[in-house]
Amino acid sequence: MCHTYEISGYPSILGYAVGSDPYSRGIELNGGEDRYMSPDSIGDLLSIELANEALDAWESSYSNSEDRRNRQKEKKEEGTKAAELKKEWQSFPSTVNDRYHNAGLSLAFALKSGVYDRFGKLRDDRALVLSDFLDLVDWTTPQAWTVRTGLVKELRLRFHDVVVAGKSRLADMVEHNQDMHEEIKGDGALDHLWGHIDVPRRQKRRNMVTGLGGDVPDGKKNDVVKLRNRKWTESCTHSKPAMGFTCGLWDLFHIITIGASMQDHQLYGFHSGYLTSHRDVALIIRNFVANFFACDVCRWNFIDMYDACGHDHCNRLPGESSIILGTSSSAGRGSELSKELSLWLFEVHNAVNARLMTERAERRNRDVTIDEVKASVFPTEEMCPNCWTDIEANKYDRHAVYTFLKEWYWPKKESTDPGFMSVLNRNLVARGIKVASSKPTASSFLLTLSITVSIFVLIIKFANSRSGRSRQQLQYSQSRTARKARKRRLTHPSV
Repeated sequence: MCHTYEISGYPSILGYAVGSDPYSRGIELNGGEDRYMSPDSIGDLLSIELANEALDAWESSYSNSEDRRNRQKEKKEEGTKAAELKKEWQSFPSTVNDRYHNAGLSLAFALKSGVYDRFGKLRDDRALVLSDFLDLVDWTTPQAWTVRTGLVKELRLRFHDVVVAGKSRLADMVEHNQDMHEEIKGDGALDHLWGHIDVPRRQKRRNMVTGLGGDVPDGKKNDVVKLRNRKWTESCTHSKPAMGFTCGLWDLFHIITIGASMQDHQLYGFHSGYLTSHRDVALIIRNFVANFFACDVCRWNFIDMYDACGHDHCNRLPGESSIILGTSSSAGRGSELSKELSLWLFEVHNAVNARLMTERAERRNRDVTIDEVKASVFPTEEMCPNCWTDIEANKYDRHAVYTFLKEWYWPKKESTDPGFMSVLNRNLVARGIKVASSKPTASSFLLTLSITVSIFVLIIKFANSRSGRSRQQLQYSQSRTARKARKRRLTHPSV
């Protein structure tokens, strides 16, 4: 058994995160330098959010003043060390490719481990939530992101055949999509992981058949590539393997909110029949967390925050698409409101970081320090000197933060996707607007966008005026007849 599970010392205690492969080696819980396990260390390794319980009795157990002073000194050192470690994690070197790989991997992990109940079933309401989230990923992520054009596109086209049909088919599709990376990239897969967004085009080579000057499969190299493709990067895990999923999921949510603020993506989503208002986007994220996030404490904290109008989202986020609120990309009401969703999620994420830092300090029976709270926020002052406007990092500059988030989570040059562009061009042609090229330049595309916006302002305003009903959880603005028809298509595709 020790040989099978690669156990080199005794005793070695292995832990398994929720949804992990029971046939894998697991995570060694007492493998650190001091080999001492604590609730905090186990929670970190297995990505478990611990319930908060302060140990008040400690303060009355000191036998003399010297013991008390030593304990106060120990608390201060603990706070300093915690702040330095968190600050190091926040500023850990990473690339945009790391963030997209981690986001894609967390989506794949959620699909493989969190969709079905313990009986392998998927209820209709949960299927609808997942369908809405896949639609959201389709219109808010970069056009040419391979996770969007590959896995997400195929799942949307074959939702009933794959997702509703059963767990094994969904897992097989996810695995197959990840494995295709090695086949397509070949040698380049060692440098570019599955989900990377900034991948240079590989030069075409002739005679790709083995024996005619083509590539000879290297089994050992393919195993290395497959192993790397299944792991979150060090910028997410910080040598704690189970932390990767939550980190990558936050990356995915931030990418979504940035994409939802972009006019061309909103037009694509609108033409595709998706729910594109920022209020709808936040609700879809909330429902995804409520149904498919394995961490119970994390899930209920997020739900409680959202349902209580956390960070004023019910007033801040517009209930209509921002393309009708203003057409200027640099000024105007629509431009400012388009940033609101990204800034709301930014506040939510930092509030979670601060709460976790505070709870960890309280479990050690001490007050969290200002340095710890400042270290928990993202971005740090060093990463974005203009983002924070007060010394305690409580107030921020909206423009500076949004600019940072966009540069951090969005590729500098977004490649176009033929399927994405055809949706926009098809609607332009239908309205008599000539499209000069199937590969439009940036200037021509911006021109068509401005023309399209002026056409659709009245259309969307008229549609919204007829569907102004409030929505809670899954009660979207669709009519009852439309939702029933959609539900029948999910469960009975022949209807």
